[in-house]
Amino acid sequence: MEAQPQPRGDDVPGSRDLSAALELIRQRRLQLIPRMSFRKAAATAARLTDMPWAESTWRGIESGKDTALPERVAVMAFTVGATPDELADRDEPEAAELLRLLIQQRAEREPALAEIDRSATSESVIQALLQSLDEIRASEVPSEARSEMERLLLGRVMAEIRGQTDRFRSQLASDDNGTT
Repeated sequence: MEAQPQPRGDDVPGSRDLSAALELIRQRRLQLIPRMSFRKAAATAARLTDMPWAESTWRGIESGKDTALPERVAVMAFTVGATPDELADRDEPEAAELLRLLIQQRAEREPALAEIDRSATSESVIQALLQSLDEIRASEVPSEARSEMERLLLGRVMAEIRGQTDRFRSQLASDDNGTT
């Protein structure tokens, strides 16, 4: 029988079963590239929210050893790019509402999103953009390359939004004229 690989320190699940929301957060954290350690997750959470976070806090909550208050679940979800709908679908409605607020506040402070009509853009799209921007900014490529990646990301997103809007307007105009 072949030996199973030993889990890394950040892969070891807690001794208790995780809630569906914490399992989602754990999966998302481990899927990020580069992989996000507990230490990096806590540091990122602190940077994104201006709230103190210790590695042991993140580790304790994610392992199921410490109580997962809705405020902490929302910040953890925010850090790894989970959406409010995903939290709500996992029986965390209070954390989902807090996450919506965090996304809104962060989007308001993000100069790169100034061109986007946030009131007409879904929070999951805003959250995905914020997550992508964070990943680009955290990368170790030269700053010029990061700036170009940001410009390309936002340019393509805006082009897609404008293209979809034009298609919808054309369809609505056709429907208005009695043609299809």
